[in-house]
Amino acid sequence: MKIVDIRSISQNHIFCNIFGLAQMWNGPYKPKGWSFLGDPRPHNGFMYISEGKVLFTYKDGSSETFKAGDLLYIPKGCEYETLFFSEPEVIADLLVQFEIRDLNGNEYLFAEKTVRLLENTPERIAKDFWNIRKYSANVTKPYLQITKTFYGLLEKIQAQLIMEESDSKGKSVIAPAILYLDFHVGDNISVADLAKMCLMSETAFRLAFRDYTGMSPAKYRTALKIQKAQNMLQSSPEISVAEVAEGLGFYDISHFHKTFTAHVGMTPDKFRKQS
Repeated sequence: MKIVDIRSISQNHIFCNIFGLAQMWNGPYKPKGWSFLGDPRPHNGFMYISEGKVLFTYKDGSSETFKAGDLLYIPKGCEYETLFFSEPEVIADLLVQFEIRDLNGNEYLFAEKTVRLLENTPERIAKDFWNIRKYSANVTKPYLQITKTFYGLLEKIQAQLIMEESDSKGKSVIAPAILYLDFHVGDNISVADLAKMCLMSETAFRLAFRDYTGMSPAKYRTALKIQKAQNMLQSSPEISVAEVAEGLGFYDISHFHKTFTAHVGMTPDKFRKQS
């Protein structure tokens, strides 16, 4: 199976067979869990640990311990067993299972092994786990509600990862602007408004932005647009070049052609034919 970074999900990736459940593992006498050793996990999963801690032991004998507040990604095909240490009669974790495919039916993973995506998971993300579990258990035809909530969950996880990555690289001062641009690539917001998001003067914002990204806000936004345009041209043949240009906020088709060619080295039409 192919690997796709969770930060790089595109319209070419389809999520299906989404289902949420809550798990109470601990009995009155000893910790309990589940084993996929010799029986690989059949689905991808996001696990939010809501209480206590859990020990993962893998088929190679290695182990990891995760705690309340952690958000994990567990790949399809992973072999492991879990042991939960939590209070009796308390929900220890919430699990959302899903599949990732592309338009040709190829399957994807976010990683080849279990990874901790987030620590101290924000409440707005934990709430989506509870809602997906609720819709899965209590709604007669939950597909649309579950799918809508799941895509919102993915967006929130992406945003949190980008924000934390910005903090770790010293970009926290301009992180709100970076986050906005990454998630609103077609919006031609002014630099002044971006500066206000970061509680900075426009001059200070421009200096900080160039210091941390190596380019001006305008060039950063254009680079994002061209990257998005390439993804759209590759994965959505039904969308015309003119529609791509309009959707990404270019002034006109001529401006889009000129900008795209300058960045990619060929016209949008040639790029699409070669993809």
